[in-house]
Order: sequence, then C-alpha cells, then structure tokens
Amino acid sequence: MLTTPGCDEPQAPIEIKWGRTLTVKQAAQQLNCSISMVYRLMVRRELAYERRGRKRLLTLDSIAEYRRRNLVPAESAVALSSKTDGSKRYRHLFRDRQ
Repeated sequence: MLTTPGCDEPQAPIEIKWGRTLTVKQAAQQLNCSISMVYRLMVRRELAYERRGRKRLLTLDSIAEYRRRNLVPAESAVALSSKTDGSKRYRHLFRDRQ
C-alpha cells in the first residue's frame, strides 16, 4: 500500500498497464499517419504515452483503443443502394444540357 507522509490513511494502489511500447515513428506507421499527427494526438491526450528521458513511448493498448474509438462501422450494400439512386444523384449537374 502507498502512504502519503503526514497522512494515516493508506491510498489505493495505482494500477498501471505495462505492455509493449512503440516509438512515435512506429506508432505513425501503425496508425498510417504522419509523425506530426501522432504528436498532435499526444498533446490532445488522445494517445497515452510514457516519457523515458527525452523519448515519448506510446503503448500498444493506447493505439488499439484509439483505433476502436475512431472506427466507423460499414453499412450493408443493400442499405447504401436504397439511400441513393444513382440516376438522380448527379442530375443537378446536367440540368443546363437538357
């Protein structure tokens, strides 16, 4: 148990997930984005990382969680075809030619 000096009550242990870490360059390759985008996501606290000296190492769990949060589910082909009728979709572009 962790205790704070001057406090008699013990604090709850801090749970930290230790796993494989990636460099910023490796994380950019995993996410298929630029290195500057990875830094931007870290500043916005959308990706968790740890510091070791000057290095910033991202956890695989953090990258997987980010990908899950930003996943857009696909719709079935039937649902998509019923939403848009191809013959009417671009009709406004050809009104002047008729």
